[in-house]
Amino acid sequence: MRLYLKVAGTAANAGCRPSASAMCNTGVMPQAADGKPTLTSAELATLRQWIQDGAPAPTR
Repeated sequence: MRLYLKVAGTAANAGCRPSASAMCNTGVMPQAADGKPTLTSAELATLRQWIQDGAPAPTR
């Protein structure tokens, strides 16, 4: 679910444990110039459903 929170721009520090060698990136991923989510609401809904369905690996 962290993946969804990051792309939706709502992760903040959810689930992140900073250490001496790594900090938490609280920004949206992928990063946008304005800091807003880069996926559309339809894309976010698809991603959320994929995760809820068990996030099966893509087939080739």
